[in-house]
Amino acid sequence: MDREKLDKELDFLSDACAKATERYVLAYQLIANVLAVIVLTVVGTIALTLLGKGAFAKILGFIIGAIALGSAGIILASGAAAVHRRIFSPPASSYESPWQPLLQFLQRNCSALSGGYGIFFAAFVAIMCILLVPAAVARVPAVGPVLFAVLLIPMVLVAAVGVLSLLVGTFVVPADVALREQDVKGTATTVFGNTFRKLLNCLRCLGSAYVAAFLVGLPIFALLGVSLFCVKGIAFAVVGVVITESGALVVASFFMAILIGVAATLPMAFFNVIVGLRYREIVASQEEETASDVEP
Repeated sequence: MDREKLDKELDFLSDACAKATERYVLAYQLIANVLAVIVLTVVGTIALTLLGKGAFAKILGFIIGAIALGSAGIILASGAAAVHRRIFSPPASSYESPWQPLLQFLQRNCSALSGGYGIFFAAFVAIMCILLVPAAVARVPAVGPVLFAVLLIPMVLVAAVGVLSLLVGTFVVPADVALREQDVKGTATTVFGNTFRKLLNCLRCLGSAYVAAFLVGLPIFALLGVSLFCVKGIAFAVVGVVITESGALVVASFFMAILIGVAATLPMAFFNVIVGLRYREIVASQEEETASDVEP
């Protein structure tokens, strides 16, 4: 029986890998990654700069940082929806251009995608704001560190719920939109019911996708890291180039972030494909349970 499960899992991963390496899937993921990295890097840099200043600037930096994260997330969610749509509804002919139907799909489901993502992202932001209270209490002399130590484990658990909400909004909501094409209320209700009500299935879905994507991305990022180390070594040995000034560092960080986004295309595509296929299984099992309950 264990052998059968292993063979089934290997077949599933092989099918997911074949779908993830399809050229249009990679193209959708590449565009989403690059746009998300540009938004997050540019707006996030502004937010980090403000966080290092006065009290009012810190509040403004927190708000701008949330906007940056939310904007990058909706871009990644749109890319995930494009990937899911491709694997759920492939074109009738290999010669058919998928760009026009994709744009029509995104336009038709814009409110469901953005609204569903917005609900879970708002939950994430609300939880992060709640965690600011015990973090502020920790600054109280004498009593603060003790209270923070007592509340550390509950804070970690609450933060985990917030991160899970963000992941569900970014990667699971697009799968539901591509599979069902419902309105905002229907999308949020079914996603919440199929994930948080079946938390173990959701964690297994996201966890298995993360592990598989990590293993796929590890050689890519290892190669990128070694290549960067070689370039830095050659540049320093030949012309003595060392990035020290803040302006040059910002520009170099921006292009490195884009390079990382490009390198993450295949792992992210693999991640989204696995999440989409797993979510389809969860929806199918839920429909079977509903049908069995209705039958006399």
